[in-house]
Amino acid sequence: MKARHVTALAVAATAGLWIASGHFPAQQTAHDKAAARHGKGDAIKPFRVAVMTANPLPHNRTLVISGRTEADRHVAITARGSGVLTDLRVKRGTFVHKDDIVAILSDEAREAQVRQAQAVVTQKRTELEAKRAERKLAGIRLGGRAEVRLVTGERATGTIRFVAKSATQTTRTYRVEVELPNPDGAIPDGITAEVLIPQAPIAAARLPRSALTFSSNGELGVRLVGADDIVEFAPITVIEDKQAAMWVTGLAGGTRVIVQGQDFVREGQKVEPVGAHELTAVAQ
Repeated sequence: MKARHVTALAVAATAGLWIASGHFPAQQTAHDKAAARHGKGDAIKPFRVAVMTANPLPHNRTLVISGRTEADRHVAITARGSGVLTDLRVKRGTFVHKDDIVAILSDEAREAQVRQAQAVVTQKRTELEAKRAERKLAGIRLGGRAEVRLVTGERATGTIRFVAKSATQTTRTYRVEVELPNPDGAIPDGITAEVLIPQAPIAAARLPRSALTFSSNGELGVRLVGADDIVEFAPITVIEDKQAAMWVTGLAGGTRVIVQGQDFVREGQKVEPVGAHELTAVAQ
């Protein structure tokens, strides 16, 4: 047998013995490499999230609706008899009072008739017309107080005197009237305004806007850290939206709400919660 044949047989025999022994070099996986970097056998640390504790408190809500001022009534001045106008003593836009002489009429055939027309008070009250969506109608009561902010910056306080029982067909809103005292006519007709109606206090928690998120089903709520540091989702209802934060219902006292990192975790995932700068929920 030639030398090269002997060498080939020796190599084949060695390979067979190696395969039969079952000994292969270890191949590192991505997990093994990660474990090697953090220390062999150490578990991967949970994702870290910042949480704050939600503490529901009685919150005084304010319902804000838009509207415009409207004269309580319009009065047309009419002379008791016909005749020729000889003296007009007021101009358009002039405020008049009871018993003021507005104009003098002259009639050759009836000079004995009444020569003057007496003015009436054209505007003693101003009615504020506001429209409100049907889902918010429950918080409006007849006789309740309301603050009115005019677009001009003026403020006034009035009384709710009318709430419509039927909604408009196009916008599904209800007419609401707030009666304002206006003895000197300082509030013009047709001014844009906001109506602020106090609502009954309700237990609510104050959360930063950043905490709100959506579930996989598209439901608005927050993610929180439950027992054993497992992520959960809780639906909430926003009752008042302010510039700095939101007041919401649906959370129990002591709930750990995720305010940073909530969009990077999912329900059922274990996380490492750390305290965030907690917002002081003070009812206003």
